[in-house]
Amino acid sequence: MPNVLYAGLRNPERDLSIINALAGKSISEVAEHLALAPSTVRAAQRRMADLATFNLTLTGGG
Repeated sequence: MPNVLYAGLRNPERDLSIINALAGKSISEVAEHLALAPSTVRAAQRRMADLATFNLTLTGGG
């Protein structure tokens, strides 16, 4: 399993669950379902839009 760095997310697990929940739902519905403030959902949506993903490969050194 490759190491992946999600640059720009505060809480990657929560932000990813918010984005998955937003598929087909409004911000207010997701906020109510996850017991979050609508501003938190909007902020996670903005962070995800600005996401940079890096696949890390470690090489031997010495």
